[in-house]
Order: sequence, then C-alpha cells, then structure tokens
Amino acid sequence: MPAVPRCGLAGRGPRRGVHRGSGPGRRGKLIECLRWHLKWSPQRKHIDRLEKKGRPLPADYLDRPLLAYGARFLWDAFWELTTERPMGFGAEGRIPYTAIRLFSRDHGLVGDAANWFRAVIREMDAEYLGIRAPAAASQIVNETPMNDVKGVRGLLRRHAKKPGGTADM
Repeated sequence: MPAVPRCGLAGRGPRRGVHRGSGPGRRGKLIECLRWHLKWSPQRKHIDRLEKKGRPLPADYLDRPLLAYGARFLWDAFWELTTERPMGFGAEGRIPYTAIRLFSRDHGLVGDAANWFRAVIREMDAEYLGIRAPAAASQIVNETPMNDVKGVRGLLRRHAKKPGGTADM
C-alpha cells in the first residue's frame, strides 16, 4: 500500500504541499492526492536522486496536495480494495461492488455511511482507471482487435515469417 506521507498528510511533519479545498467532506482532496500519487510515484527513484544531489525538484512535485488527516481511512481503504481488482487481457477492472460492500461491513459502515463510502471509492476508482488506462494501451505492441480479419491475418503473417522472408500462409 502506498505511503500516505508522500502525498502529504496534513498535520504531520514539515508542510511542503499546499492544502487545497475548503471544508470537510470534499472528495476533491482525495482525487487530487490520487492524481499526484499516480504521476509522481513511478518517478520516485529519480526524485530521490535529485534530492541527494541537491538539485531543484519539479514544481509540480513540490506542489503536492495534502491529504486531510481524517481522510486516511478512505485512502487506505482505496489501496486495500485496489488489490481486489479483476485483471484480464492486460487491463485492470473496476473494484467489485462485493469487495466494497464486504469492506464496509467489516468496518462497521451501514446505511448512509456505507452508501457514502461506496460513492467515494467509486469516484476514486474511476479516476484511477482513467489515469491508468491510456498508459497501458500505449504499451501494447502488435495488437489488433479479434474482429479485424485483415489485421489478424497481417499479424499472423508477420509472426509466421521464416528467416528467408517467406510466410506459410
């Protein structure tokens, strides 16, 4: 599970991020923190090297949103529920409703609280998948839809070529 302080946890340690939003209960703080985390976590080693060398860090990295202290339960719940995602054909699926329901029951959330929790997790999940999906699609090479007959035929020909340059088809 990702460490919350990297995203900035309000009320703890030196404040390097910017506390955005107004009032409790604003889900935008969680979404902003999720966006920041997904953007900068893959670059963690690079950021560490910059810090060690004393070089300036990217402005966007320093302008991280602070996660309100009370939102830690939601942050931890989201990353725990992320492990329940179905995976298939190189894509991540949505967090299943049954996993969210079971998690909320296990933590004593019922009625309106459970509905609110599910809405927050669904909103974070949609943002997560929206950010992750484009990157995954661009990493696939030599892919063609199954209903594209010409594309499948061409793909098979390219893979069936012998060293002499001829195909068996």
